Amino acid sequence: MRGRERYEGSSPEGTIASASEIIDDGGHFVSRYFEFFHKAHPFILPRRQFLERVQSDPSSLDHLLRVLKYIGALYTPGPQTDTLRRLAHEKLTSHDLPSNGFSVQALLLFSIAIHCSDEYAAAEIYLDKAIDIALSIGLNTSDFALQNAENDAILAESWRRTWWK
Repeated sequence: MRGRERYEGSSPEGTIASASEIIDDGGHFVSRYFEFFHKAHPFILPRRQFLERVQSDPSSLDHLLRVLKYIGALYTPGPQTDTLRRLAHEKLTSHDLPSNGFSVQALLLFSIAIHCSDEYAAAEIYLDKAIDIALSIGLNTSDFALQNAENDAILAESWRRTWWK
C-alpha cells in the first residue's frame, strides 16, 4: 500500500505527498519516462548508464532527473505532475543551472514535454535556452562528443544525438 498511496499523491496518514516524497519516488517516474518517452527521443544516456551515473555523480544529473520525473509523471495517474513540473521549472530557470550538455538535454526534454501539452510559447523559451547553452559550450562542433565523453563511447553518442548533424 505504501507505493500506491505515494503515487496517487497521498501519504499513509492521508495527507498530500510532500515534494520530497515525490522527488524520492523509488524510481517509478524515471521508469515511466524510459518506458513511454525515451524511445521517441533517445538522446540522453540509456537507462542503465543513466542510473549508474545518478548513483556515482547525482549532482551532475539533478536538473535532468527532475525533468525525467516530470515526464514520467505525465504517464502516471495522480496529482504529482504539477509539483514535479514546478520543481523542474525552478531548477531549469535557476541561476545555478550549469552550462553543460546535461542542461541542454534537460531543457530540450522539458521543451518537448510542454510543447506536447500545447504550450508552444513556453516550449520555445526552453528550446531557445537549450540552443544558447549548446552553442556556448560548442555542442554543435564535431569535437564536443569526444572531448566531453569522459572516455565513454555511450556518453559520446549521447552528446552526438543531442545535437544531430
